[in-house]
Amino acid sequence: MICTHRHFLSFLSVLVVGLVIFSTVSVESVHGQVNDLAGFTGDVSGQVLLILGDFQINPHGTKPVGVGFQSGRDTTPVGFVSGMLSNSQPTEFDTNTAFLNSSGYPIIGGYSTIFVIGGPLINAASHYYQTANTTTADAAPVALTSVGTNYVWTDKNRTVVLSYLQLFDQLPPGTSDVFAIEAFHDAAGRLVVLMFGTNYMGSWAAAYYFKYVTYPNIGLYTNGYYLIRWTDAPSGTSANGVPDLGDTFTILATATS
Repeated sequence: MICTHRHFLSFLSVLVVGLVIFSTVSVESVHGQVNDLAGFTGDVSGQVLLILGDFQINPHGTKPVGVGFQSGRDTTPVGFVSGMLSNSQPTEFDTNTAFLNSSGYPIIGGYSTIFVIGGPLINAASHYYQTANTTTADAAPVALTSVGTNYVWTDKNRTVVLSYLQLFDQLPPGTSDVFAIEAFHDAAGRLVVLMFGTNYMGSWAAAYYFKYVTYPNIGLYTNGYYLIRWTDAPSGTSANGVPDLGDTFTILATATS
């Protein structure tokens, strides 16, 4: 009887250890990094979904509380990403209930990669992932909030990774803004990419930087998020108020998912 009890305890110990290991592997497997995007440009049609914030004029539906409508300027960064694709992929508004639920969560399966363009104030999917419970896989690696007169970026451990006065990001059409490029696997296992600035010029800069700097060197981008300041050139042909390779891009914060 004692021998049987000991064998049972031994079996139980192995079972518990196995469950802990399995749990650890499962949690780690949902993490992601920007270089997981390698090769996405050649995906067959129906593998990549782009989500765009709906417009102020003639919107196509409603959004969650706290998410507004954009003027249409985020179509520019969507165009940069869409132009990288070899095959046709869908772009959908964040009000399309066939693709997103009322919380902004993408409900359509089959897409291995989801690009969410625009920040949490104008894109329901961006809002969903940045406000999701930080203990879940759906939580973005870093989230943007506004605290007093500061923009504050916080990671999943609720640690502030970047904070600065909002006045340092000039209102459009300004010449400087901070943007995020982040990638992670959500609870459904899809690679989610958030790309946005604190203003629309930052979102433009994010897509430009992703296409012309990040993706050609995608193997170097091994972290889950990058917070980058774009500053227009002070003089010369690149002092034109729009992002280009003559401008300055400074990585302010980066870490794993």
